Amino acid sequence: MILRFGIWAWEPYVTEDHLQQNFFQVEHIVDLLRLCFQPSCFSFKTEIKVFKIPSAKELQQAGVRLQSGSSKNLFDIRFHNGVLEIPQLLVMDRKRFIFRNLMVYEQHYCSENYVTDYMILISFLVKSPMDAELLIRNGIIENCLKDSEEVSTFFKGLLEEIQINRKNFEFASLVEDMGAYCRSPWHRWNATLKQDYFSTPWGSLSIIAAAVLLLLTFMQTVFAFIQVI
Repeated sequence: MILRFGIWAWEPYVTEDHLQQNFFQVEHIVDLLRLCFQPSCFSFKTEIKVFKIPSAKELQQAGVRLQSGSSKNLFDIRFHNGVLEIPQLLVMDRKRFIFRNLMVYEQHYCSENYVTDYMILISFLVKSPMDAELLIRNGIIENCLKDSEEVSTFFKGLLEEIQINRKNFEFASLVEDMGAYCRSPWHRWNATLKQDYFSTPWGSLSIIAAAVLLLLTFMQTVFAFIQVI
C-alpha cells in the first residue's frame, strides 16, 4: 500500500525501484519519500551573502533562456551560457500537502534541506502569475490547477513559516551565477534589442531598412564632401 502511494504521489519522479531500495532504511512514509526524492548528486554549499533570486520575468528581461530539462530528477537544475534548464514540475493540489510535509520534516529533523531549498528557488522564480505563465509556456511547469494565478498562490503558500538557511543553501552557486548574468549591462541591452526590435520579421526588416538608409546617407555625405574637395 505504501509503495503504491509513493508511486501515485511522486510519479514520474519516483519509481517502484526507488521505493523498494529505500523501503527498509526509513522511519516513516515521509522519510521514505524524501529519500527517494533526493538529488542525483549533492552540490557544494556556500553562503549567499545577498539572497536575491530573480523571477522568471527578470531572467527573461536579462536575456536568460528558460527551458525544460530532460532529467527526471527535479533537482538537476543547470545554468550555463544564459540558459536555465529546469526539469518539468507537475503542479496539482495533492502536491501542495506532500511538499509541505517534506519541508516541515526537513526543517525539524534533517541536516540536508534539499526539498526546502528547491521549493524556495522555484517560489522565487514564480513571484507573480506572469512568472508562472512564462514557466508554463516554456514547459517547465505542467499546470493542473485552474490558471497561472493559482500556480503563483500555490508556491507562495508553501513558503509560509519556512526558514531560509542562507549559509547552507543547495543552489547557492546557481543563484550567484544567475545574479551575475542579470547584473551584466551587455546581457540586458542585448535582450532588450532582441525582444523589442527583432521579435517579429517586420521589426527585423525595419531595423535593417533603417541601417541601410543610414549607410546610404553616410555614403552620400562622404561623396559630396569628396566632390567639394
